[in-house]
Amino acid sequence: MNAHTRHICRLYRQSLRTSLDWIVERDQWRQCAVSIRLRIEENRYVADPKAVAMLTRNFEQEVKENAHPDPYRPPSAPGGILWERNKLWENKEQEKLLF
Repeated sequence: MNAHTRHICRLYRQSLRTSLDWIVERDQWRQCAVSIRLRIEENRYVADPKAVAMLTRNFEQEVKENAHPDPYRPPSAPGGILWERNKLWENKEQEKLLF
């Protein structure tokens, strides 16, 4: 897989994650995901380097514009509501065991 293909795949995944931040219901999100995939597939065989660069720039800009101000984070991931939640208790329990 060449660098351009990896870049487009990353943009595609990022756009899917961004759309999932906005649309919570999976059945509605699936329709949005299919439309994103169709837009990428219709430009798949563009061979002109200038046109490819323009399409890529437009897609990057669109992903940035659609970014959610408060994106979803898994609860146990950094920034999630459970991140290091029991850290304080773990330290107190370890102190009790030491004394």
